[in-house]
Amino acid sequence: MSGSVPASAAGNRSPPSDSEPAPSNSAKALPEPDEGLSLTLAAATVDFLHEETPLTISRRAFLEGTRDAAAITSLAGRWQKLGENPLVVCDTGHNPHGIAYVAEQLKATPHKELYCVIGFVRDKDLAHILPLLPRDAHYIFTQAQTERALPAAELTAKAAIYGLRGETIPEVPAAVAHARELAAADDMVFIGGSTYVVAEAL
Repeated sequence: MSGSVPASAAGNRSPPSDSEPAPSNSAKALPEPDEGLSLTLAAATVDFLHEETPLTISRRAFLEGTRDAAAITSLAGRWQKLGENPLVVCDTGHNPHGIAYVAEQLKATPHKELYCVIGFVRDKDLAHILPLLPRDAHYIFTQAQTERALPAAELTAKAAIYGLRGETIPEVPAAVAHARELAAADDMVFIGGSTYVVAEAL
């Protein structure tokens, strides 16, 4: 990699799309399996900028930016650990691509039982989202405090069509608290489906 590179391009994920807001929090996110690829792409991008533009940022700034990216951006909710024993993780993925990523992460993360606190907004194509979620989890269907939220009872009914079963607790904080109560130390609690849900859980 040539001489100097900027810190701002250091492997950061873009904020959630589809018009859902990005929650902000300084907690550290868990490492992601594509982190190395993100850094490689970032390095290649800044190399190009260094060669083709007047931009000059020191290598030290790039390395420090890479190390401190989560704290610098204050972007929270991307496969972020909220607790241990049981492991509690949230992710703001809310479209088919994002939920497919979540499903891969859940499968790769060691746990005994899985409890999922999920809620979606009304305009999501659940026919292409719900089939991606694990059927062996216990679901707690909820809804965020926004007019855009899909009612938890309606989500419960739609999820049952795809073999996803559990219970309905409309308030996010109560749903999260219940999941923590159900989970043993070697279990896992996942919170997601909507940026709004994650924001209320943080």
